[in-house]
Amino acid sequence: MRQPGSAFKVLTAFAPALENGGQTLASVYYDAPYEANGHSFRNWWGSRGYLGYSNIRDGIIYSMNIVAVRTLMETVTPQMGAAFAESLGITSLTSQDITASLALGGLTQGVSNLELTAAYGAIANGGTYVRPVFFTRILDRNGRVLLENEPEERRVMQESTAFLLTDAMEDSLEPHQIFARAQMAPIQATSTRARLERMAAAGKSGTTTDNRDAWFVGFTPYYTGGIWTGFDDNNRGLSNTNYHKTIWKNIMDRIHEELPTAQRQLYESLQERIQGNEGILRNSFSVPYGQLSQELQDIQDLMRALLEEEGYLEGALPQETSQWWAEGSASLEEFLQRGIEEQWLSPMESQERYT
Repeated sequence: MRQPGSAFKVLTAFAPALENGGQTLASVYYDAPYEANGHSFRNWWGSRGYLGYSNIRDGIIYSMNIVAVRTLMETVTPQMGAAFAESLGITSLTSQDITASLALGGLTQGVSNLELTAAYGAIANGGTYVRPVFFTRILDRNGRVLLENEPEERRVMQESTAFLLTDAMEDSLEPHQIFARAQMAPIQATSTRARLERMAAAGKSGTTTDNRDAWFVGFTPYYTGGIWTGFDDNNRGLSNTNYHKTIWKNIMDRIHEELPTAQRQLYESLQERIQGNEGILRNSFSVPYGQLSQELQDIQDLMRALLEEEGYLEGALPQETSQWWAEGSASLEEFLQRGIEEQWLSPMESQERYT
């Protein structure tokens, strides 16, 4: 077993936040230096800074450590995060793992590739966990059944929660980028190297301290697969933390060659099946200003589109607008002027809080 790193964020922080914590992919957490349980947390991109107010979708796309830890600590709780992972078939957690580091896969014993991949398989199956088996039946030479091994199944999350997680993890394979600090390289989506040639896919990468472990676990409408790379003796780190995604991509491209092409969204049929209380609503919202992380005069060159669309579980659609969000009908100039007039935005504050 090995440490799962960021591949554990979805299972212990984001999935339970959507399923049981009343959160949505648009729920916002403040990305800044953070301490919990006597430990200081920072993002994997180091000196490139922080992004301020950031939502769960971006937490998945850019594998944001602070967003994951704050989701666990401020919404989910480590106890609930551990219980959710165990419901997904993870059996190696200990009482020492019930800390903030659980969100980042900092575990006492680690996890096995089989259990981690099966956990992601539950998301791929629309919220139904299937216990892995290595055979389904054994026949004698006359075709009589000697042994049967039907896999056990159980529902672990709503179909709609699986849909939202899949949608965000599909985005992590797309070439997105975001800026945290002026004159610094942008932060890239973490799983673009795993993007398949002709098949929709979703997944999550993970690395551990000193790059001693590198993971990618993902799925298509047909298969779920997980890959780990590292050294067996665990005494040194990897010099390349991307080639395992290329291996995953090459394997998946090969085994899908003869299968009908599926493009995004992975779950068009699932979306049609979701009814009633498990409905998916789509609603436009404005990007939080914290993501516009350049100085005020540089924003127009680097900002993301002010309006985006997000999916919500029915009953979770936001009813109020925060002062940190722009009105959809306002132009950029109107938004910036309003913020300065209402004294919740200034060029100095923009530089201090968001760069």
